[in-house]
Amino acid sequence: MRGQIRKRGRSWAVIVYLGRDPETGAKRRRWFTHHTRQEAEAHLAQVLVHVQAGGGVPPSRLLTGAFLDRWLDDYASGAVTEKTLLNYRDQVRVHLKPAFAHIPLGRLSAQAIQGYFSQQLRARRLSSTSLRYQFAVLREALSHAVRWGVLVRNPCEFVDPPRPRAREMRVLDEEQTRLFLAEARRSSR
Repeated sequence: MRGQIRKRGRSWAVIVYLGRDPETGAKRRRWFTHHTRQEAEAHLAQVLVHVQAGGGVPPSRLLTGAFLDRWLDDYASGAVTEKTLLNYRDQVRVHLKPAFAHIPLGRLSAQAIQGYFSQQLRARRLSSTSLRYQFAVLREALSHAVRWGVLVRNPCEFVDPPRPRAREMRVLDEEQTRLFLAEARRSSR
């Protein structure tokens, strides 16, 4: 397996040589486009390591939203309970697809995922518990993408999940404690 990087206008192309087509004898190549040379070099290294480890070349045009739908249908529908599947579908439909559906799966980065969760925490639209559940669903789906050879590595491995918010402990004062104990004695009789 060989690969190379070429400058194409303002972008950089990674070209992976896949051998010759057995029927036509023509050379087969897969092209990936990146904005910077560093991105292209990192991607080429990932693809070469993945292929040498026994995986195929990840599809370049599969969008994250399409993969999440496929994951729900192919894996989750047969592996989890009906209630869990409904929860997964809701998380994907309401939160994950609007945020990531347009991103090609091979280009979904840890930075994009971290940015989404940070933005949600700053906007305080959802609780940290809800965001942790979204993160768990996304991490599970992307781990299957790695197992199925669609992704080289799971970008969620490099993301810090949202932390639970620390709640201030409420303690009863002397008067509240006295009333509580009095009520407990009264109700136990």
